[in-house]
Amino acid sequence: MSAADHAEYTGDGIKGKNDGAPAFSPDGKRLYFSSRRPRPAGGAPGEDFDIWFVERRGGSWTDAVNLGSPVNTGRNEVNPSVSSDGTIYFQRIEKLGTLDWDLYRVPMRNGAYGPPEKLPAPVNTEANEAGPFIAPDGSYLLFQ
Repeated sequence: MSAADHAEYTGDGIKGKNDGAPAFSPDGKRLYFSSRRPRPAGGAPGEDFDIWFVERRGGSWTDAVNLGSPVNTGRNEVNPSVSSDGTIYFQRIEKLGTLDWDLYRVPMRNGAYGPPEKLPAPVNTEANEAGPFIAPDGSYLLFQ
């Protein structure tokens, strides 16, 4: 992504949107990120973070698209990472400002995302798990 592309993607004049945690799909055609920007219905930036994406089409990027429900909830979904089959791994923070963090995944099936699945132990523990990175082929998961 060039500096001009970055300015195009974030330069929408929305204050307080807090775009961050970018992650490209393995094919480089989508860029996923977390944001508090206004929901598709409009209005003020969200109280919580959602996962969004932009797609590369020709020589430019599309407008940002909110993944919507059931991936995004009233909680904080951040730090997306995507495998080649379209499965998104992410961190859900139950309440901003707390340390109640766990990792989830949501596979793409028939072109749509279903309900996220909380990753089982030994990945999620009583401690806090964050910052997932899934290998493109899904062979390993790195996280803190």
